[in-house]
Amino acid sequence: MNRDFTLQSYELICKTIVELKLNVLPFHKYFENELTQPFVILRHDVDKFPQMALQMALLENKYGLRATYYFRNTKSIFKPDIIKKINDLGHEIGYHYETMAQSNGDVNEALEIFKGSLIEMRKICTVNTICMHGSSFSKWDNRDLWKKFNFEDYGVIGEPYLSVDYNTVAYISDSGGSWRDTGQRVRDKLPQMMQVDSTKDLIEKMKNDKIEKLIILTHPDRWHSNIIYWGIERFMCKVRNTIKRIVLQ
Repeated sequence: MNRDFTLQSYELICKTIVELKLNVLPFHKYFENELTQPFVILRHDVDKFPQMALQMALLENKYGLRATYYFRNTKSIFKPDIIKKINDLGHEIGYHYETMAQSNGDVNEALEIFKGSLIEMRKICTVNTICMHGSSFSKWDNRDLWKKFNFEDYGVIGEPYLSVDYNTVAYISDSGGSWRDTGQRVRDKLPQMMQVDSTKDLIEKMKNDKIEKLIILTHPDRWHSNIIYWGIERFMCKVRNTIKRIVLQ
């Protein structure tokens, strides 16, 4: 594995899951308490480039894996044909909401945006789980919507940041283009997150630590196979992370 964060390196994760005979659950199965251990949940936040999400979904399908894809409802990302193709492969589709940032903190407007987006997504497929988008450069935390309202009132059964007991489930994330938080993460932060230096290290940890419950978050737009796009994305990750560190300070 010469270059990390490529589809080829992600494929090694898929192979490891199959080799270890881990049960792969979409989030709705977790929230419905349909659990068989050991299990792994593959969560994908589709922040950019939905076509890359489809490539990842096809790769997982090759190994018989079923993941959860959270789509933002923005013009460049909300592509009904791609969402339907991913859903038809057996993957779960969820709503990657960012309505507090979109409404500049107006909680009532944020709810109206949320309800409208949910209706739009449900025209394509079943959507019963949601996950906040970090909106790193906004001062608003999208989860604050649920300080006033209850997502269960809208047919939603769970939200990974609010409905999972991370004292009992291991969690690792590629936020900021790294498996390790080096000060660049704004909201994707939990007290007991797994941290490793590379996908190879993650695979070794999965093999050696006998983890019974694991959630792996990836952003498909970061996992380029094309060396030019890969180089651009790695450079942009460094730029964004530098800005985020400055903002956090």
